[in-house]
Formats: sequence, structure tokens, C-alpha cells
Amino acid sequence: IITAEFIEQFRISFLPFLLIVNAVLIIAGTLFFERLIVRMKREVLMILMILFGATTLFFATFLYGKSPIAFFSLVVFAESVFLAQFNVFIPILVGDRFSPLESQKTFPIVESADTIGGIIGGALVGILASRFAMGWFIYMWIGFLAFVIFVFVIASHITQKIPSLPQSEVKKLPITKKDQIKQIFFGIKQIPFFKSLVIIVFFQLVFMNLLEFQYTKAMEQHVTAKPEPTLSYVISKSLKADILGIDDVLKNSVKDDIPLPRVLTVQEQAVLTEKLGTFKGIFYGMAFIIQILFASRIISSLGVVGSMLLNPIIMLMSLVGMFLKFGFLSSVITKLNFEASNVVHKNAYFSSHYAFPHPIRDPAAEFLEGVVRPFGAIIGMFLVIGLQMLFAGKDLSMWIHILMFVAMGITLVETIRLQSRYTAVSRNQLFSEIPDVEKINFIEILAQRGHKDAPVIISRKFVESTQESPIVRMKLVSALGQMRDYDILPEILEALYDRDIDVR
Repeated sequence: IITAEFIEQFRISFLPFLLIVNAVLIIAGTLFFERLIVRMKREVLMILMILFGATTLFFATFLYGKSPIAFFSLVVFAESVFLAQFNVFIPILVGDRFSPLESQKTFPIVESADTIGGIIGGALVGILASRFAMGWFIYMWIGFLAFVIFVFVIASHITQKIPSLPQSEVKKLPITKKDQIKQIFFGIKQIPFFKSLVIIVFFQLVFMNLLEFQYTKAMEQHVTAKPEPTLSYVISKSLKADILGIDDVLKNSVKDDIPLPRVLTVQEQAVLTEKLGTFKGIFYGMAFIIQILFASRIISSLGVVGSMLLNPIIMLMSLVGMFLKFGFLSSVITKLNFEASNVVHKNAYFSSHYAFPHPIRDPAAEFLEGVVRPFGAIIGMFLVIGLQMLFAGKDLSMWIHILMFVAMGITLVETIRLQSRYTAVSRNQLFSEIPDVEKINFIEILAQRGHKDAPVIISRKFVESTQESPIVRMKLVSALGQMRDYDILPEILEALYDRDIDVR
């Protein structure tokens, strides 16, 4: 709704500025709330963010129709600083409650809530956009935020309390913001796995924002019935195709001098809002089917990194049609493919966070979600602004699509390199001095599909684990059994003579 309203007020060419401001405020909000998260309970902080966000949205409704700049400033501030932080906190909140093995099945279920919300939200916008003004949707937004608070409050009363482990022997020293930043950058430097994830998240967000701009532009052109020329123009009578815009065909068949984007009429803005909402519901509907029926099976069959590879591969294939024949249909198909494959990518990506050493796990997740993602959005939109100064029409789209190819190509290459680094960081942590519960997590990670020499790594750890606790040794034997590798039968048979009866 905000996107359509913004285009109506300021034109599609100014949309990158909205996305840049949104991303900058997300980074600022992340840096601010990171200071508070170590001082107060995460659930309480999330409730406070909802309250402040809803209050800001309520004040914004009084400015709707009176001062567009003030209205958008308050709405974007509420969404970016307060509400977008949920994308940072929820994965951490969920990750704390499951093990790596459990995450393969639970993450798709938990994340399906986001998809269901998208279906309902898109359906509401698609049905009501032409009937109600923007202000009513803001009130609906505030109402749904109130439900979130009710869920927090009710859940805190009905869920069974789990007693905390005694912490008297461990004295936690306060970590300053400066120390946390040093810790993160030291982790990027010392852990290649962390560095790969930073690159993957950054370029995927560059791609995603370029795609969002092109998709929105295609929708706007469809509503105004002013499509731009394409690189491949098909002559319907002869079914011949001229690639890369041959002058004669383009001059005779398609008007090449596209007028500058204009401000939408109220009716066009309502139609655009309706279409954006309807198709968003459709995209989320397809993503929901993939998520519920296939996501956990794909992650279990291909492994975490193998599942992450699906998104760049599918997007590189989808981009071919968008590159040659940019328009409403190709943009919708590409956007649909992205949303459907991204749910698998996102679930696998969150599961990969378990490979981080425990001291930097939460700071690393906050950095990736709250800093790297919006920074990728900023760079992507600055690229669009720069290209808009140099090109227009099909030339602008051509260069944007080339940048999308480059961004997704880098994502694919770095994801392929991620597998060996994912194995290496898990192996190093397993052989380090860490608590038993962490060792069990890394055994589960190495038992996943896709790790090269995982049976050798785990069997070696079992041979050297004579001083480990029985629960760790039992987990090692269980993982060896799941791998079904005949070369490690001697190690399994050796467990029959273990000094502990539970291991035997």
C-alpha cells in the first residue's frame, strides 16, 4: 500500500529513494536496539517496539492527505526502526528453541506463519483497496500489531515455565557495543563461513531490491497501459524474433521514446494497489505450498547448502525471459519464482546459523539481518538511481537486468564455496573445548547431507572421545549409524566394548 501511495505522489522514478531511506533506518534501528537487547528480556523489548511503532502509525494517520512528506516520514520510521527489527529478533528467538536437526522440520512450519500472513494481507488489500482509503489500512495495520501483543501476553501465562540452569559459577562480564562490533568483524575475518554468508546475503538483497523495482515498474506500466520496448520483439504474424532491439523493427513497430513516468491518478493508484496486493497474495500462496509440502524434505535431502543453491539457479534461469522480454508477464513469473524458491533458501539459511560459534551466534545473526540486508538494499537502489541518470526505457531495464545477473551469479558461486566452509567451521568447533550441548549441535550439523568426509570426521572424533561424556559418545554413534557408511563399521563395532553401558 505504501509503495502504491508513494508512486501516486512522487512517481516510480523516486521509489529507490524510499527504499534507501527505509534501509538506512533499519540499520540505525538495529544498532540502537542491540544496546537494549543485552539489558532487557527480548520478548519485552519486542512488545515495546510494537507499542512505539503502532503509536507512530496512529499519529501518521492525522497527516494523511495534508502533508505527504510528513506522512511518509512517520510511516517509514515506524516500519523501519520499530517493526522491521522483528526480522532480526524472530529468527534468533526461534533458533534458541530448537537444535540443528529439529530446525530442518520446525523452521518451515514456523516460517509458514509469515507466508500465511502474506496471503491474508495480500487478499485484504486486493479486495479492499478500491473501497477504502489509505488511512483505513493503517488502522488495520495497528489492529494486527495489537494482536501480536495479545499473543505475547497470553503465551507468557499459559506456557509452562522451564527452570533455568544454575549460573552461579559463571560470571558474565558486560559486553560494550564497541566490543561487540570488534567481535563481529573479527569473526568475519577469522571465519570464512561467516564471510561467505555476508557476501551471499548482501548480493541476494541487491538482487531482490532490483527485482522489486523492476516488478513494481512493470505493474505500473501495466496499469497505465504504457509498456516500454523490449530487447526481443516478436512479430506476431511471422513469429520471427529480433534480438537486442534491431532498429527497423523497433522504429516501425514499437514507440521507443517512452515518456517520463508521471504521477498516477487516484483511480490508477487504486488499481495498482489492488494488483500489488492480489499478486502478493498469489506469490505467498505458492510459497506456502512449497514451504509446507516440500521445504523440510528438500533440506533433508539436499542438505542446508544444497537447498540454498536452488534460489540462485532458478533465478538465473528466470532472468533470461525478463531480460529479453521485460513486461508484466515476465516480471510476474520471475517474482513468483523468487518468492517460491526463497522460502526454501530462507529456511536453510536460518538453519546454517547453528554453525556459528556460540559467543557470536546472536551478534552474527543480528549483523546479517539488521545491517548486511539493508546495506544490500541501499547499494541496489543507488545503482538504480545512477542508471536512471544515464539511461531510460529499454536501455535502463537492460542494464538493471545485467546487474541482476551479476548479483545472482556471485551469489551462486559463493554458495557453492559455502559448503566446504560450512563443513570446516563445524569440524573445528566439534574438536574444540565447548559444552556438551554445543558438541551435540555440531554432530547434528555434520550428520546432514552435503558434507564431504563427514563419516571420517565423526568417526575420528569418536575414536578420540574417550574422555567425553556418554551423551556425546552416544550422539556420535547415532550419527555414524545414520550415515550408513561401511567404511566406518570398525568404529561402530568398537562402541560395543565401550566402558559405559548406555554407549554399548
